Order: sequence, then C-alpha cells, then structure tokens
Amino acid sequence: MNAYLPENWYWVVAGSVTHVYSSLVGDYVAVDDPTYLEWLVAGNSPTEVASEEDLGNILAQYDVPTPVPAGILNGSKSRQVELLSKLVVLKALYHHENRIRQLEGQSTLTVPQFLDRLKSLL
Repeated sequence: MNAYLPENWYWVVAGSVTHVYSSLVGDYVAVDDPTYLEWLVAGNSPTEVASEEDLGNILAQYDVPTPVPAGILNGSKSRQVELLSKLVVLKALYHHENRIRQLEGQSTLTVPQFLDRLKSLL
C-alpha cells in the first residue's frame, strides 16, 4: 500500500460503481482504467466521499490542482474561500472593497456577497 498522496489518489463519489475520481487526472476515470487497476493491485483502496462538494473541500485543503468536474470545482473554491475568510488580509480587503464602492456611489456588499464575488475570481 502506498502512502496517502492527495495529489495522486482515487475517490468513490456518492457510491458510484462505474467511475472514480483521480486527483492525478483531475477528472473521473472508469473503474476498469488500467492505471486505477494497477493502483488497486498495489494494495490501495479509494476513499469514499458523500458528494462532489465534499471531495472539492478535501482537494482544496491539500492544494491539489484544479479539478475538472463542476461540482468538485465548486467545492474546492468554496473551501478556498472559507480558508481565506479566516485571514486578516481578507477582512481588510472586504473593508477596502466597500470603502471603494462607497466612494464610487455604489452600494456596499454583505460578507456573503463579497465571498461569492471572491469565489468567482478563483
């Protein structure tokens, strides 16, 4: 069995029996994919996750390259924004954004609106 390497691992999403997500590929592969089968023969087992959103959250924690499937990508972006929102710099950016908006005569953003806009930049 190989050590857990999030950048080269497989996940079963929502109990799928036809495909698994490969972080190395950045997309789903069929369960009969030769590389996946070799990985299994080496004694590895895929990690089961309940949803694409959950998998995206996991991948974002390990800075795994951008996933292709929209649901996983959304989960990854959500997690990145969540991690950023705890940083002081993000709080400063939020206040600066609203200060600029006020100077330009625009309405201020709520925190959720600001985080949504930030997420759209990722």
